[in-house]
Amino acid sequence: MLRDAGVNPDRDVDFVFIGKLDSIIYSVLNRTVDAGAVDLSELAGKERGIVDKMRVLAVTPEIPDFPIAVRKGLNWDIVERIRLALTEARDPSVLAPFRARAFEPARDADYDAVAALIRKSH
Repeated sequence: MLRDAGVNPDRDVDFVFIGKLDSIIYSVLNRTVDAGAVDLSELAGKERGIVDKMRVLAVTPEIPDFPIAVRKGLNWDIVERIRLALTEARDPSVLAPFRARAFEPARDADYDAVAALIRKSH
C-alpha cells in the first residue's frame, strides 16, 4: 500500500513497534509519529474528540481475526476436538478475550487478500 502511494518503505519509512492500541493512537495525536496502523473497529470505540482528530489514510482488506492453528502432524482426532470446542463455544468467558461472538473454521480463500499483498510486495 505504501508503494502504491509512492512511498518506498525500505527507504522512506522508519517503522517502530509501539505496542498497545491506545499508545499508537496517542503517539499519532501527540505527533511523536507521523502515522499508525490500527484496527478501525477499535478506533470507532474511542471518544468522539479523538476520532475527529484522526484521518484514515488507507484501509487494508479484511482478514479473519485471531487465527488459531495446530502444529503439523498433530493427531487428527485431537485437531477435530479442538475445532469442535472452538466452533461450538458459546460461553462469553471463552469468547470475550478474543472480542468474538463465535469462531468459525477458516478457509484458504479467507487469506487471498493477504496472499495478494504479500505477492505484490515482492
